[in-house]
Amino acid sequence: MNSEFVHQRSLAEITTLSALRSPCVIRRFVVCCLSFGLAVACTQTDEVPPTFDRSVPDSQPTRTATSISPGDRTPPTTAGGTTTPPSPPIRLSAANYRWRSLPIGAGGWVTGVVVHPTVQGVRFIRTDVGGAYRFDGIGRQWEQMITTASVPSFPGGARAASDYSVESLAVSPSDPDVVYAAVGNQDNPDSSGAFEPQGRVMRSDDGGRTWVFGQQRFFVGGNQRFRQLAERLAVDPGDARHVYFGTRREGLQESFDGGMTWRRIGEVSLGQSDDLASDQAGVSFVSCDPLGVMCAAGVAGQGVFARRSADEAFVNIAAVASPDTVPSEGTFSAERLLVAFNSVNNQTESSVQVYSLERGDWVDITPERRHALWAGAINPFDPNIIVMADGAVRDGGLWVSSDGGVSWETRQISIATPDTPWLSATDLADYMSIGRLVFDPLVDGRLWFAEGMGLWRTSGLDREDVVWTLDSEGIDEVVTADIMTPPGGDPVSAVADRQGFLHENVSAAPERTLIDDTFAGGTDLDFAGQLPNELVWIGAEYHIYGSDSQRARGAVSHDGGRSWDQLGGLPRELFGGNVAISASDPQNIVWLPSYFRGPYEHLDAPKGLYATTNGGASWTHLPDIAGSSSFHRLLWWLSRQALISDKVESGVFYLQGEDSQFLVSTDGGLSWNAAPFAVPCGEWNACHVFGQLVASPVEAGTVLAGAGSDGLWRTSDRGASEWQRIEGVDEVRSVSFGAALVPGAPLAMYLYGKANGDDQLGLYRSADDGVTWESIGREPLGLYTEVGTVRGDLNTPGRVFIGTSGTGFVFGDDEALR
Repeated sequence: MNSEFVHQRSLAEITTLSALRSPCVIRRFVVCCLSFGLAVACTQTDEVPPTFDRSVPDSQPTRTATSISPGDRTPPTTAGGTTTPPSPPIRLSAANYRWRSLPIGAGGWVTGVVVHPTVQGVRFIRTDVGGAYRFDGIGRQWEQMITTASVPSFPGGARAASDYSVESLAVSPSDPDVVYAAVGNQDNPDSSGAFEPQGRVMRSDDGGRTWVFGQQRFFVGGNQRFRQLAERLAVDPGDARHVYFGTRREGLQESFDGGMTWRRIGEVSLGQSDDLASDQAGVSFVSCDPLGVMCAAGVAGQGVFARRSADEAFVNIAAVASPDTVPSEGTFSAERLLVAFNSVNNQTESSVQVYSLERGDWVDITPERRHALWAGAINPFDPNIIVMADGAVRDGGLWVSSDGGVSWETRQISIATPDTPWLSATDLADYMSIGRLVFDPLVDGRLWFAEGMGLWRTSGLDREDVVWTLDSEGIDEVVTADIMTPPGGDPVSAVADRQGFLHENVSAAPERTLIDDTFAGGTDLDFAGQLPNELVWIGAEYHIYGSDSQRARGAVSHDGGRSWDQLGGLPRELFGGNVAISASDPQNIVWLPSYFRGPYEHLDAPKGLYATTNGGASWTHLPDIAGSSSFHRLLWWLSRQALISDKVESGVFYLQGEDSQFLVSTDGGLSWNAAPFAVPCGEWNACHVFGQLVASPVEAGTVLAGAGSDGLWRTSDRGASEWQRIEGVDEVRSVSFGAALVPGAPLAMYLYGKANGDDQLGLYRSADDGVTWESIGREPLGLYTEVGTVRGDLNTPGRVFIGTSGTGFVFGDDEALR
């Protein structure tokens, strides 16, 4: 995504990082963008969900709460003190859930586009955290290609959520149905450079509808630096089973059996920098001339290697002198090869050069010398028409030549988003981050642009003002933070990059972004329990973190999210994290800021929390809260909900520490006391990442607490007495309340985790106050990416929203209740 947004790790990764006490710079969050657009009914998959290594250390502190089974529950009493018989459990079928995407219309980062060279109208895109999509020229929407139905599971029934980080795509010119995809997103090794490869190359023989893959693994960084611009996969134009893969750390690989087995081409250098613990460009592109004359590979710090047949060795035809130089693009057209020699850290001069296959020489066509990053393309219908972008597409940043690069003109930029009205109202046209520029091989003059908010097209390069039209219906590669439905109101969401949205129509893209038109990530939301039109939103300008222009971002709404007032005078330390608003005093807000650089930053610079009782006119800073500083340690861990407000009693707030503390404030967050009892919450059970507090919308003092692999707990008296463990729930990633399923019943409870002894993660619902839990799905719409949040709708019985780490929001309705 535009900001190289960091995304949430799997639990296994988090546990390892915690053990090593190494900084967690996570570039993948949770759920990204999916196919939305028109709301389409989908049937819940019955496939076995993915399993991951979720192991945690065996040792853990003594619990400070007790466990209670359904049979131990004390029956309720009447006002006169007599016992009333318990109501029978409500048994409603969950098999009737209808899952749909919540349309947003754009978002995330489309890092590449491949237009089919022989079949008109067919094209493919890849994303950094949201999978890969196919447009077949028949329907109106893009279709997700990474699903439980299309990707076979590993032995044992598991899939990898990192499949949604797609590093490269390639199609075969000789067989129109053959498509390749390199998927994965593993962490960098330490300074030794040792690693165990986890990514892989998949092949489809039916245009991306189903996939196969061999057993060989590679280091794949689909959400690392160097993920945009040219493709790392290339198919021999004359042989659909002969494919190249330029890896980050394992050199140039070659397969002659459709990706089932691979061998490294030894004469091509690895292209690794001295700092092996950092992101590597490695073999940065692979490209083959459409006529089969030459295949070329760019290698970071080395140059461009090429060969003219599979029987020849690769030779370096454009050596570079600096490890800072990465050859990018690698676009062939009319026996010419366009290469951008980009500077990784702005330490060397970048250039754009064209290689003649006929003459065997290079010509420098750089439009302007002062830029470090170039992206570009050559028109296959007229190779004299070349387009370049100097780091981003914006006014004056798009360069066009009609004489093969001898002279250049710049263009102005505007955008058209007829199906996504909110996007045209943002500041996107000021800076459209580069994914890739590709000329359509079958439509003269049409240029495609993969960019941070979607896929764009234009046919107007000859005009002074180039209009880019969004072509992304169905691609909602949105990283989600939270979503809520205040009683009587519409859903309101917080998302990465574009703040969030008011969803007045769950079947159409929103009209506008939530707060204003600027680039900022939303991190949390809350509503006043007794005044549900009073809302608060917080976010972070993480793309400029640490710069002088960084601002704290927060806003309040008095009309259910239809209009917002920015909170002014915010300290810069108020950066992401959690926020809560008093039940009946909207002037009273408490903000728990988070950290950015790593999960142990709080040990060096504790932030504490901030409270206001005058609507943000001034803030009281509490640097030390009951001797603890560890509440919300990392901005990217958006599942963490450490701070909430009581939804019934005004001025009451709750705070869950990572060392098994439950803190209560009864004076608007100005002072805090540790409750006598708390739930187990810490690193040993990943509660520091997934731990959540949820206040009952109807009962003062009643709080649910998710404690990672230590299950689900409840207090009805703010922790004054021992918490009760809700039996049947073994692990919690996210939990919430929803509207009662039938009149007079308890509020529904929704859960993403493990229940009923099932060792697989899934979605569950309880209609009887947690006595029993029923499965309502594992991977809605066949998506097996990470789930970050589950929020029941407080207005619509049976409706639940699922927030993912790259495929936006999915919501489900129980058709039996409609």
